[in-house]
Amino acid sequence: MTAAHKASPWILLTMLGLYACTLADEYSGDEPEGIQANYVASQSGSYTRSTAAGDVLTTPDGMTVYIYDKEAEGSASCYGECAENWPPVLAPAEAKPFGDFTLVKRIDGTRQWAYRGKPLHLYHEDQAPGDAKGDNYDGFWHAVRTSR
Repeated sequence: MTAAHKASPWILLTMLGLYACTLADEYSGDEPEGIQANYVASQSGSYTRSTAAGDVLTTPDGMTVYIYDKEAEGSASCYGECAENWPPVLAPAEAKPFGDFTLVKRIDGTRQWAYRGKPLHLYHEDQAPGDAKGDNYDGFWHAVRTSR
């Protein structure tokens, strides 16, 4: 076996290690991506609003929340530009799951609220409570209907 063939696995492992570091660095800014929401079990019935998209789930502040069809249950995968357009709904450190509300861990260590396992997001073009401009965006983003 030539020296080049012996070195190939080490070069590949080094490149993979550098890629992993670069990926982690890309998403490890000083400020976490997203908007923090403090859902509370005792007020869970008040997290809905009637919109043009129907009765939808909202943040405690009344903003429509969305799920992304391509995002797996229990796993956050919207980062970078995706998270700029679809900010994750982040959970405070003391947040506890309840009912259909669960928590998923993001790669930067923050936790994101999920509804029935699907991570929750806002839409950057929604400006006021009741806006639902992101519903059915690209056929993959959907306002969370309370009847789901």
